[in-house]
Amino acid sequence: MSGIRYLWYQYRLQVACDKCGNQMVFQAPTGSPECESCGAISKHTWLDAMDFCRVEELAKGKTGNKHLMGLMTATSSSEAVDDVRCHHCKKTIHPGVDIATVPDYRCEHCQEKISFQAIRSVDGLVFYRFSSGEKMNGESAALIAVRCVSCGAPMDVDARKTHYPCSFCKVENVLPPSLRQKQVLDDIFIGVMKEV
Repeated sequence: MSGIRYLWYQYRLQVACDKCGNQMVFQAPTGSPECESCGAISKHTWLDAMDFCRVEELAKGKTGNKHLMGLMTATSSSEAVDDVRCHHCKKTIHPGVDIATVPDYRCEHCQEKISFQAIRSVDGLVFYRFSSGEKMNGESAALIAVRCVSCGAPMDVDARKTHYPCSFCKVENVLPPSLRQKQVLDDIFIGVMKEV
């Protein structure tokens, strides 16, 4: 009788901003890297960066650190882990199906929906993000309150940006990194499907 199991790797990827050199940390295989320091958006996507760092080598069990320059400057690292956990109940999950093709996969312990995303460039690889629930996510980042340096008017600003024009006096304010809220990053895993 054959089945499916997954070998899991914790995966880290950083891409250097072309404009200021700041390291942009991978959190999702969609979109392009966006610099928190200068606001520049990379001309490459996160999937391009994963391909550039040869994510397909995980399917062959090749792990370790890579620092690559040229098309882009990127650093990736991967290490094998024993298992992954449900983001809701925190218990180990053991998917026995091709989770890339099951849109409503649910934890066998708490029945919470868990999202796995196929990595389009390599068959049999899936992306999984484990969130502790303690982070602000990119789409709904927490607002922080600051005052305009010129007129003192209160401004609600997005903690991911650096430049804000005051809505009262129109003076452009710069939010230094020390005032920005720190983001707690999720753990990123790549699963390699194996038939047993």
